[in-house]
Amino acid sequence: MVDFLAATQRVESTMGLTLRRLFHYMKLALAYLLATSLAAGSGFAMGAWVKSSGTGGLLGAAAGFAVCAYFIHWSRRGRLYKLWAPHLSIFGRLVEEKSIPPAKKQLELGSQQVERLFDKSAGLMDLYSQSGTVLCELFIDKFNLKAIAALPVIGAGLTIKLSVLLASLRDVLLIFSLGEDIKNPWETMHNNLELVAKHLSSIQRSMLMVLIMQVVGTLLAFIVWYVAIDWLADHWPDIDMTAWKILLTGLLSWIMYAAFIYPIAVNAMLDEFLKITAQSPTNDTAQEQLADFPALDEIAKQAQTYNLPAETPEQEPNSTIEESYQDDDSDES
Repeated sequence: MVDFLAATQRVESTMGLTLRRLFHYMKLALAYLLATSLAAGSGFAMGAWVKSSGTGGLLGAAAGFAVCAYFIHWSRRGRLYKLWAPHLSIFGRLVEEKSIPPAKKQLELGSQQVERLFDKSAGLMDLYSQSGTVLCELFIDKFNLKAIAALPVIGAGLTIKLSVLLASLRDVLLIFSLGEDIKNPWETMHNNLELVAKHLSSIQRSMLMVLIMQVVGTLLAFIVWYVAIDWLADHWPDIDMTAWKILLTGLLSWIMYAAFIYPIAVNAMLDEFLKITAQSPTNDTAQEQLADFPALDEIAKQAQTYNLPAETPEQEPNSTIEESYQDDDSDES
């Protein structure tokens, strides 16, 4: 049984970073809302010239939302390097039962660990995307979907959906590649992907439960927010607010998912991965299957050429940070 309580407690332990994620996604949601509203107003004004203001407003809103979504997706590399990967690094420390600093220094410690292994965000993003590609290939092979994956449009859609479904497992593997004792994150990722292949049947059962938790949690958040916004809309002028209520409810639910539900899912999957790899029997044929995956070969090549970035004078060692917050704790006591 997946221990969601322990996963939730681990997220609560990193509340400093969790609140940073909350505020960050609130800003992104506000950007979505502003882009959609301004584009809808522009579309409404231009549509009035052809006496089709309603259609113009709807098309403008859709265009504004799409453009904003593109720019937010384009900036994901910076979010991974500056915010999410440091958060994952702190989760790794908690799993190893190491101490973590108070809220203000959690991001500093996590960022130092990420920067120790990757001096540029491009390197981390490359590892992140390559590992996601291998996981997609694993599940495509597992369910005999190679013929569908080879189709031009449908195959791309299948890969995108699998990337979303496998995101929590991909982030679990990234946690292990960001450990304090890691010298070669590419090699660690390669070894853990082989573990996934060997325990794939057991992992997919746990992943299903984690996915169900994400879906149920997001639906509950959507329902609660929609009821609250619907109640507020009853006190506004008598105009049709259905589309805007759905948009605002969706954005608020997305904030709750990104800031709270998804980190809990990652930690639940982390616990399951550790239990499965420690207890479940391995599949000896997995190594032969992995030979057909070009993305895993690329990770192996990167592992052979990887070198730890040279520390700059401004880069503070992790031990110094640990000593500073441990001294703070002793002073308070």
